[in-house]
Amino acid sequence: REILTESAAADFVVMASHGRRGMDRLLLGGVTTKVVRGCSRPVLVVAGPEAKEPRLDAILVAVDGSDCSLRGFHQARELARRVGAALILYQAVKMRWTSAEPETPLEEVTAQLEMLAAECEGIETRVRVYPTDSSPRIVER
Repeated sequence: REILTESAAADFVVMASHGRRGMDRLLLGGVTTKVVRGCSRPVLVVAGPEAKEPRLDAILVAVDGSDCSLRGFHQARELARRVGAALILYQAVKMRWTSAEPETPLEEVTAQLEMLAAECEGIETRVRVYPTDSSPRIVER
């Protein structure tokens, strides 16, 4: 609760994730997860001990067309502009389980991302559309 309370006085929160798994995560409760879910400010989560030194050459922005993801896009765009980083606009497109067709045509999703990219004048911007049969697959290692 203290982190969430203190975050009210900040514009941005940075936290480390220790990368605990299994029983350790269950017992310790996932503080970072609770902050990410409960914080009204943007939260940057720095990976655990295996993380490389941070660089801001490129920022990946996962979008899905929701108001929440668009707010994330706007914040990432401003950060990219301030630090001179490139933006990678990414959207996973769920495939229909009954056919090999995407739920939303890939061309339509690409066009939507290209419209966002057009709002990034002066920022190197790349668009990535990833067809997938399930949401969990996009975060599997």
